[in-house]
Amino acid sequence: MNPETHVTSLEISKKLFEIGVKQESVWGLHWVLNEYCNINGVETFNSMMLTHDVIGKNSDTKYKALLASEIMDMLPDRITLLSDKHIPHSSFRFNLFRSFVVEEDMKIFPTFIVNYISDTVETTGKSAFLEQRLFHNIWDKTLPDALAKTLIYIKEHKLDELPYIPPNMGDVKQ
Repeated sequence: MNPETHVTSLEISKKLFEIGVKQESVWGLHWVLNEYCNINGVETFNSMMLTHDVIGKNSDTKYKALLASEIMDMLPDRITLLSDKHIPHSSFRFNLFRSFVVEEDMKIFPTFIVNYISDTVETTGKSAFLEQRLFHNIWDKTLPDALAKTLIYIKEHKLDELPYIPPNMGDVKQ
């Protein structure tokens, strides 16, 4: 098991840090700048490596490596737009699925695709062409990076700052 496939990559971890995502993690892994490292006779200088909190606690340059489950807790389960121009597609729910990509050399690799899809219109069967997405699909080869890229997009476009208005419940008394 390669731990790097279970946490956000260095590039994504840096971006999450830059946009102010909490640098807390249950697993306790960081991307840490090592000034010098010798592993099995291979010397590296000023390289980033994935390490546990205890080992990297003295480094000034470190970025939290987040698990997919930690990022899922940060993502909204739905986003509702309040503008009239979005009606009838104003309510979007989180959607995640696996697929694959075929590269130019015909190699196939699995991917994770994330988006928010309109829950206002039925999007299966014959009416699937009506499906509306909040934004283009975001994908990556690893689940943590696909989710993190989505979180970054949401924060950069301030979609997490929109007020949530629940659907009209009619005259239901509470």
